[in-house]
Amino acid sequence: MLLDAEPEKLQRLQEPATPRVSSASVKLAISLANFLITVTAWVVVPIQVVSTFVLGCLVTVTFGVFLLPISFVWMVLFLGPLLGLSCSWDKVPLLRVPAAILGIPIAVLGDAYAAMMPSMGETGSRVTKLLVCQTWPFSQQFMAYASGKLPYHPALEQVLSGLDC
Repeated sequence: MLLDAEPEKLQRLQEPATPRVSSASVKLAISLANFLITVTAWVVVPIQVVSTFVLGCLVTVTFGVFLLPISFVWMVLFLGPLLGLSCSWDKVPLLRVPAAILGIPIAVLGDAYAAMMPSMGETGSRVTKLLVCQTWPFSQQFMAYASGKLPYHPALEQVLSGLDC
């Protein structure tokens, strides 16, 4: 029965059924998050010098045990919500405004948190944490790319090239 249909109907059947949303909301969310991260960097960077030294000493004194609560706070308060909101941003366009209202402050606070915590030689992990925050609302896609589950895509390079890393 589908073989008898006109080619334009077949093409419409093959197109995804997602509603078309303007990219203005995406650009606004990205630019607002990056603006707030840049503004807070003026406060975070001077504190970062002291906090990474002091917390790094605490990690050394506790033989690395202090990294467990630091990682737990990161995963529960920042990584989980950022990935969940990124997924809802991608899958349910009607939830983009509530996701932005929650996601942008979480991304800004997560970026500050990741910047102030000691890396203890795991610079790649720290950069990944910062990029998860700075690529929101595409945090889920970035994590898939970073873990090798998503192939290279030129749009990802556009997002990453716009960051101040």
